Amino acid sequence: NIFKTGNSNDWGYTYDNIYRANVVLDNIDKIEIRPDEQAAKDDLKGQAYFLRGKSFLQAAIIWSQAYDEGSGANALGIPLRVNSDFNIPTTRSTIKQTYDQIVSDFRNAAMLLPESSIHPVRPSKAAAFGFLARTFLAMRKYDDCFVYADLCLQLKSTLLDYDTYSPLSCSSNPSSVFTRFNAEVIYDAYMLAPGVLSRNKAKCDSVLYAMYADDDRRKDLFFNCNTGFRGHYSGTTTGFSGIAVDEVLLMRAECYARKGMTDSALADLNTLLQSRWKKSVPYPEITANDANEALDHILV
Repeated sequence: NIFKTGNSNDWGYTYDNIYRANVVLDNIDKIEIRPDEQAAKDDLKGQAYFLRGKSFLQAAIIWSQAYDEGSGANALGIPLRVNSDFNIPTTRSTIKQTYDQIVSDFRNAAMLLPESSIHPVRPSKAAAFGFLARTFLAMRKYDDCFVYADLCLQLKSTLLDYDTYSPLSCSSNPSSVFTRFNAEVIYDAYMLAPGVLSRNKAKCDSVLYAMYADDDRRKDLFFNCNTGFRGHYSGTTTGFSGIAVDEVLLMRAECYARKGMTDSALADLNTLLQSRWKKSVPYPEITANDANEALDHILV
């Protein structure tokens, strides 16, 4: 039994959020509003769809098989609670039903949410597009992933210049050089983690660490002197589980490569990596002879 008793565990936290979203969605249309309150209502309703879609996606990735177009109609997914009435018996959906619901929730959210939110802890249209891209990437539907990654980047494409940051001392093991709510974050969320991970005692594999070039600022900003990871955009020792421009840019680059658009794929990849490089040395632009080679660079 991997869970503590009661609701204070990952499953409980996930379905608590789904319940909260369902309470909003079940009742918001019953409330009479003034004409000037429509935008606020749409925003709240969009946030509920977003929270439910995000929670379903996280649950599906952890507790169900990976999406497969061939077997998805029969393989078991997760329970889809889409009503706040807890007297309705819970049943498991199929993988296809699970992902259809996730996509539907994020699309509903995207139609209702503003292009940008008043704060990164609240979702926006850009965040819904980003999570749709993440969902379709998990489904290996790369054309759809490209569409939503591109829509997201049209609304927000700010990248941090890593060369403006100074590495932390070795004694600052638990800390992150990055501040929470930084300019690259589209939607902010962070995850709970066991202390052994949150204190950076988990070490990066030495082979992976050696793959970073000495002039790549990620090498001294993402890791402490003992190769413990500390590159969290949460600004603390806890893992970032929201979505930021860097992830969306890599998703679009991958989709470009899978579409055979080598130059566009490399343009996105080099745009990202150039923002991570020391400005005092020439950036070694990545090239590829074909789309497959470009895809290898992106996936590495």
